Amino acid sequence: MITLAFYKGRGKTRAQQILDWAIRFSTRGQYSHVELIAGTVLHGDIAQCLSSSGLDGGVRARRILLKPESWDLVELRIDPEPQKVSPNQLYHWVTWGRSNV
Repeated sequence: MITLAFYKGRGKTRAQQILDWAIRFSTRGQYSHVELIAGTVLHGDIAQCLSSSGLDGGVRARRILLKPESWDLVELRIDPEPQKVSPNQLYHWVTWGRSNV
């Protein structure tokens, strides 16, 4: 099982709020970010989340409290395959920009 956690919350700082708004505006969506979680989780759980975040310096693993007001959870019934991930790999701003034009 894999769970996708889609971020619908608002950032804590003004800069995070502006970035969240800009991403939602440019993608015409309700989410500004998504986290990958191995296994099944519920709202209120603290989960080990995998993602790439420009705010966090690129590829990272982080424990996040999944508050229902901030996250929508979607469970995928697939077995995760091991992938080569380099922690602290830089966020790929160029690709993000091209995919959202």
